[in-house]
Amino acid sequence: MSSYKLITEIRPDGIYVRFPPFQPSINFYPWSIIEEVYIRKFNPLTEYNGWGIKMGLSGQSFTFSGNTGIQLLLKNGERVLIGTAQPEKVAEVLEQLKR
Repeated sequence: MSSYKLITEIRPDGIYVRFPPFQPSINFYPWSIIEEVYIRKFNPLTEYNGWGIKMGLSGQSFTFSGNTGIQLLLKNGERVLIGTAQPEKVAEVLEQLKR
């Protein structure tokens, strides 16, 4: 069993992401810097050169497995993708927060 996990929290003040043990600190994206947020399918190999904490042609990604993620389009033009195994739950939380 793998001890790796991608931790994502969607809160009223923004989105928090951490990928221990590779990323000991938390990345925080406050709603004030997010232009758009949505769930999308992605190709980890062609878009981000695999899983993990990556930079690719499509921006930065935090992914562990799978091909579904939370796409953040930031107001400064940067793109961040956060992988998720629970897209339905994420959609529900985003709807509750009106995002």
